[in-house]
Amino acid sequence: RYPEIGWMKGDFATDRAVNDWKPRVAGFDCVINAAGILRERDAETFEAVHFEGPRALFQACARRGVRKVIQISALGCDPGSDRPYEATKMRLEALLEVGRARRQHPARRALSQRSIGDARREPM
Repeated sequence: RYPEIGWMKGDFATDRAVNDWKPRVAGFDCVINAAGILRERDAETFEAVHFEGPRALFQACARRGVRKVIQISALGCDPGSDRPYEATKMRLEALLEVGRARRQHPARRALSQRSIGDARREPM
């Protein structure tokens, strides 16, 4: 539909290594991840889809010079939760924040539905 915009396909259940992603992100200015699952099935685990796969993707972005990463996470996740769904979502957000602070990661700004919701309730 938008031929001027580059698209890539991937499967976080299987593509969990940096080298799985490096060739795919070459030439991209921005990568947006909105992947998520509500229940685990076979190789589609919370750990794989919410953390390991995206971590590899974002590390590949850093190595290939992708300038911006946008992570769309989940509304209302509790940072202290021990539920696998929330815990894996929050671990990825924490990873992006650490990388941003150290400037080792292309994520200048980690964006989640939680932060969007907060921004809508509070004046900027």
